[in-house]
Amino acid sequence: MEISIRNNAPYIRNNNAIRNNSNNIANIVQEASQKTPISEVGVCKTCASRTYQDGSNDIGVSFKTPTKIDPSSAPSMVASHEQEHVANNQRSAEKSGGEVIFQNEH
Repeated sequence: MEISIRNNAPYIRNNNAIRNNSNNIANIVQEASQKTPISEVGVCKTCASRTYQDGSNDIGVSFKTPTKIDPSSAPSMVASHEQEHVANNQRSAEKSGGEVIFQNEH
């Protein structure tokens, strides 16, 4: 059994002392039930203040200046930004008569 509880509560791995003492586990479960649910905690300060900035020399893409993004929107916004690089490279290849055979976004 493995139990991990937020807010600095103990992290317990399989060991006989804990496994055989149901009082300890019951106390941990009770303590965990009294904590604020993660869904009510909100966004951490790091996520709320994080900015995104493109460091490439690819002009015409988003995030050329530090940009704040809502944490819930960040994954799709960053994916969209990366797609801008892909589209620019494909457009550049077509202009020169080339073709993009492989492209790694990272």
